[in-house]
Amino acid sequence: MAWLTGWRRRKKITVPAGTVAELLSYFPMRYSVVNDADMGAHAQADGYDMRFTKSDGESPAAYGREAWAIAGGLANGEFHLQTTSLSAVADNVFYVYYDPLTPSGDSSDFATMLTSANYVFFNIGTVADKTGIHTLTDNGTGDVAGKIDRGRDFEATESDYIGCGYNAATDFKGAGQSFTVSAWAKPESVTQGTVVGRVQLVSSVYNIQWYLLALTTNATWGFYVLDTVTFQGAIAAANTQAVGGWCHIVGEADAGTLRIYHNGGASGSTDTYGTLKDIGTTPVEMGVTTRTDSPVYFDGILDQVTVRNVASGAAWIAAECANQSSPATFYTVGAEETEASYPFAAPWAQSPYALPFAA
Repeated sequence: MAWLTGWRRRKKITVPAGTVAELLSYFPMRYSVVNDADMGAHAQADGYDMRFTKSDGESPAAYGREAWAIAGGLANGEFHLQTTSLSAVADNVFYVYYDPLTPSGDSSDFATMLTSANYVFFNIGTVADKTGIHTLTDNGTGDVAGKIDRGRDFEATESDYIGCGYNAATDFKGAGQSFTVSAWAKPESVTQGTVVGRVQLVSSVYNIQWYLLALTTNATWGFYVLDTVTFQGAIAAANTQAVGGWCHIVGEADAGTLRIYHNGGASGSTDTYGTLKDIGTTPVEMGVTTRTDSPVYFDGILDQVTVRNVASGAAWIAAECANQSSPATFYTVGAEETEASYPFAAPWAQSPYALPFAA
């Protein structure tokens, strides 16, 4: 087994066979470090030395670091690891390295990882799009604990929202469009309001292309698009919007069919759509419906709000929910390993050491 040159310690990460339902390409796996004493003792305080490799132990795997801290000798962190090929029928092995011979610079690279996985929007509880595609502007939201590290708190009574601007990458006008919108949401009341979307009401005329939202009726969720014929939508099962609890909500537009998923599984109704409406440069916004005219604001916390320019499919969505909600049951982590051949491993390089010929 090869070893990453210049690094002294590593741990093996295994996603067992059968964890995912089918082969997933470039799936961004959540990897959590929880009260790790080994990393707390040997990793850099800034987390810049963390490196991930594929199963051969040396081919790099792209990753993004969401959080990292060492306190009281224990390390805690959140990473998103690019899994180039995640098999359903065989064990999937990766390695995480730390403790380099010389202090390391930062190699966290969300943009590379996310582009490979067809993401065109990826918000992880900060006022930023980690794909680098959209420029976000905060309008009153608060920094709070999220599903994974931090989230954004949207107070409906205070008209909080995040503007994300217009970019062609999230403009799905035209025929044959497929895309997926997802988020972790924690409603603070049963109110209607958009999680994320391209939707505005101007002079009683809707400029709508797509949006994922909370619905007051039946305390549920909806995913809607406007094609050139009429308004189309998929609605989740009733009472899936549990106040005070986290839920994973996904809207999928798949070559003419709309679906909505709740906590990893398909839920409620489906619908069909045709050619999606061209609404010009209407921006993407988080937390508000029709801000220009008669605005309606989401009331709660949002985290991991994403858009992909492909239909993710049931297996991807189920894996995403399972991995992000309970990473410890998605993979196993082995004991710390050290490289016997790294520089200064020879016994005479250690201190104290009594030379064998010493008197």
